[in-house]
Amino acid sequence: MTSHQKWTSVVVLVLIIAGLVRWSGQQRTNEDTIRIGVVASLTGPGSFYGENIRAGAELAAHEINQAGGVKGQPLEIIFEDDATNPKQTVSAARKLIDVDEVLAIVGVQWDFLANAAAPVAQEKETVIISAAAPFDSIREENQNPYMFTTFPSASGATESPASLGGSK
Repeated sequence: MTSHQKWTSVVVLVLIIAGLVRWSGQQRTNEDTIRIGVVASLTGPGSFYGENIRAGAELAAHEINQAGGVKGQPLEIIFEDDATNPKQTVSAARKLIDVDEVLAIVGVQWDFLANAAAPVAQEKETVIISAAAPFDSIREENQNPYMFTTFPSASGATESPASLGGSK
């Protein structure tokens, strides 16, 4: 996936989250701002991708806020660095949910990080969306109604057209 594609994916994810907020009617009664968390590899071996995620999320929030926000409320993006480390991913997700009180989290980059975050999503009943973990890479014990991925199946990418019912 190119950096442009990853950046575009994050923009789309933030827009999806904003749509979910609009659709569900959820909002904090004590806040004027809708908070969305972003867990990304801002340091460590995945930092190149994390910086693209940061730029995409900031741009999306800016555009959403310029258009009047979500139900008139501004969108605030709160970033946490997972350092491309599953333990740090869990800490970052917990901090965003417990301390920053985000509505949802996007950005968890790879399958090993998404699998680390999935139990937190279930426990805290908070939506987490990964743009780069193939949906079939989420282990069965981590599949729950709060963990989403937007990346296509990894297994489908390795099958030939004939095995999928197409011609050779």
